[in-house]
Amino acid sequence: MLWDTTRRSTDTETTGESAQRTPLHFILTKMYRYGPLVDGNIIRDLPSREFLAGHFTKIPMLMDHEGYEGFAFTNQSLNTSAEVAADLAQLWPNAGKTFFERLFQLYPASNFNSSVFQRQQIFGDAFISCPTYYMSTAASDYDLPVWKLNFDAGSELHGATQAFVYSTSINRKFISLRIVAHH
Repeated sequence: MLWDTTRRSTDTETTGESAQRTPLHFILTKMYRYGPLVDGNIIRDLPSREFLAGHFTKIPMLMDHEGYEGFAFTNQSLNTSAEVAADLAQLWPNAGKTFFERLFQLYPASNFNSSVFQRQQIFGDAFISCPTYYMSTAASDYDLPVWKLNFDAGSELHGATQAFVYSTSINRKFISLRIVAHH
């Protein structure tokens, strides 16, 4: 049974069974949004401003991102530029016409082999790659050790580094990674 627009399963199956059939991009981009909420108490300002002001724990940082960060967060049925534009308008509902004109100048459809890869690149840059750059730059400005890993191997999908970087097994059959310090 398909997931209905009210996010309820039908009588013939459990919510869990229905949720398993729900596309990942729908769960991650429509059902709830990731990101900090500026509440004035715990998060007092936008994360970019807080990092620039040095309002973060001063510890060494390892930042990483993969080549196709936005793929899992992208509707795989996008086929046209109009569909990409409509999808992004849902992601940024308060953005105006000039925002999208500039966005598509920076990410022209002609640079990608499909609408899906255009949209995944925009999402990956906006929500993963660029924030890791800003956080690592801020930490470096405070003379903290920072390592930035651009992982363009394996599936190159969001989370692809986990088996390589966070494994506790010394006998794994993976390639070894060499992380170069950036300071």
